[in-house]
Amino acid sequence: MRNVAAALLSLLLLSAPPAFADSHETPESVIRSATNSVVERLEANPDLSRDPGRLYAMVNDVVLPHFDFNRIARRVLGKYWRRASDDQKRRFISEFQTLLVKTYAVAVASYEYEGIAYRSPRSRSETEISVPTEITGNGGPGIPITYELHLVDGSWKVYDIVVDGVSLSLTYRNDFRSLVRQRGIDALIARLMAHNHETR
Repeated sequence: MRNVAAALLSLLLLSAPPAFADSHETPESVIRSATNSVVERLEANPDLSRDPGRLYAMVNDVVLPHFDFNRIARRVLGKYWRRASDDQKRRFISEFQTLLVKTYAVAVASYEYEGIAYRSPRSRSETEISVPTEITGNGGPGIPITYELHLVDGSWKVYDIVVDGVSLSLTYRNDFRSLVRQRGIDALIARLMAHNHETR
């Protein structure tokens, strides 16, 4: 992957206003309007990079409602998801959300967003769609980012982000696989908790 931080930057660029569930809104049009809204919010609050607490709060407020973390967690844990208890699943989802929020916050503090280009969406089925985009920033080459969304109770939710051809959820699966295989899911949760605590 060219830049994991770019994948996490895309979390915020995908966030949407309440109209996200409107049947007249397409995933692409929602992303377009949300991008403008988010950029304005960041430009209006240039001091956010110096206040991690406020930055974390903004990411939580804007991003999390539009992600299907249950499905993301299933993809990340793979076969180990079926072996996990309900309590382990709940704790893993909670800590994994926190990991993404905090990792994103570090990335956004130093990223200079320039623009986003939109490609034609690709429907997988009536309930699943891929939305390809390309973001530019920091003076480097454009980074292709594809959002994978599906319908959940009438709302489009993200279940994966593919950056430069590499799936974010599968990248985390590869990162976590060895620890889960050797020491179990509780060890992974403990590692995430420790990391999240260190980055307060």
